[in-house]
Amino acid sequence: MYFVTFFYIKDSSFSPQTIVCLVALSFLLLTNYALLHEAAHGNFHKNPRLNYLGGILSGFLFPISFTLVQVTHSKHHAYNRTIYESFDLISKSDHRMVKYFQWYSILLGFFWPSAVLGNLLVAFFPNARNWKIFQNRLSTKVMLEDLQPSDIPKIRWETAGILILWSLIFYIGLMEPMAIFILYFLFGINWSTRQYITHAYTERKVIEGAFNLKTSRWHELLLLNGNWDREHHEYPEFPWIFLSKLGKKRKADRSYLKQYLKMWLGPISTDEAPPLPLPVHRNF
Repeated sequence: MYFVTFFYIKDSSFSPQTIVCLVALSFLLLTNYALLHEAAHGNFHKNPRLNYLGGILSGFLFPISFTLVQVTHSKHHAYNRTIYESFDLISKSDHRMVKYFQWYSILLGFFWPSAVLGNLLVAFFPNARNWKIFQNRLSTKVMLEDLQPSDIPKIRWETAGILILWSLIFYIGLMEPMAIFILYFLFGINWSTRQYITHAYTERKVIEGAFNLKTSRWHELLLLNGNWDREHHEYPEFPWIFLSKLGKKRKADRSYLKQYLKMWLGPISTDEAPPLPLPVHRNF
């Protein structure tokens, strides 16, 4: 996958074949993220060093620091469907227009660049999480509050490696910049939606607040069974290969496509009380 991504995207003519390839690669990058996700759970490889290496490589193609992903993803498992992760719901205390802006920003792909820019901000300004602008954003504040002093050097080294390698790739002309822009624009839409499609409109429970979504087998393979997200939240220590078998015992809640189309209807009002966060475990 890495070699296909690196050596194909060097066509400045943007023929129909190139566009088709870019669309296909934008979906293949979801598989890369799934590998990054597996590494964050320690499931990429049983050898911790190889697991870390897998996380670094997957993070390079995202691009994001693997250590930062580990920190923020553990918070997701602990804070799912709480007030910090309920962008699809509008409560009486919420500003309706702000909620709509947040929601459609996710669907239009703006969640991905915010993750990449957030990585750069943390790497260059570790105390940025204490800035007032971020303290006022509950979800951002919570996601970064568990950063430890020992995490910062790792995030900086990983980020520096990403910047150096991508700079070399563009400097020697290995890839066409516009093709990369289009690829990651498409991936941003795919990934941003992927982050919330299994959680939108679920019950407000930290573990149970995830759907199993029915989709085609090829799509399941691209997502590394990420459509069986209820099973993943219940058994986060299980590698992806087990999720499909577990999910089929429970069955899928709804169609992946129908869930995606429903998301475009926007956030919904709720009076349901949010759950309290669970204790955070950095390694599952």
